[in-house]
Amino acid sequence: MKDKRRYTELFLLLDKKLELFEGLIQLSRKQTGVIEAEKWDELQSLLDKKEVLMQKADKLEEELQPITEKTIENYDLNKDNWAEEIQGITEIPENIKDTVKKLDDRIRELRKIHNQNLLDIKGKRQELNEGMMKLQDGRRANKGYNNIQRVYSTFIDQKS
Repeated sequence: MKDKRRYTELFLLLDKKLELFEGLIQLSRKQTGVIEAEKWDELQSLLDKKEVLMQKADKLEEELQPITEKTIENYDLNKDNWAEEIQGITEIPENIKDTVKKLDDRIRELRKIHNQNLLDIKGKRQELNEGMMKLQDGRRANKGYNNIQRVYSTFIDQKS
């Protein structure tokens, strides 16, 4: 009876966590489009929404951790690979195994989207930095040519 109660609690918590991660994935996909469109204000709004979901997931993880640690200990599972190893245990209900598998898949998908978004932002930032450097060089050259205190003529900008 105690195991059934623990499995029910585990399933409910895992299901809530799965919902949160699906929400994070949706927001991350929107974030990809926003980055491509360079809508930086909208990006901040999405990041704020993601932060709220991540805080909820962290709180849920605090509740889940004792249960998962007990399960890992009881079945002598590897902490790093327990989501896959749990699939072979017949005593654990199928709904829990399915939810753990889906959750593991969503986490991998979220990491993939997150890493791609970071690369995209890094690329956009590099483009902006290069544009700023060209702008500063142009301003410096323009300032040199427009200097009235200049006594002799000089070329300030460089020939490319």
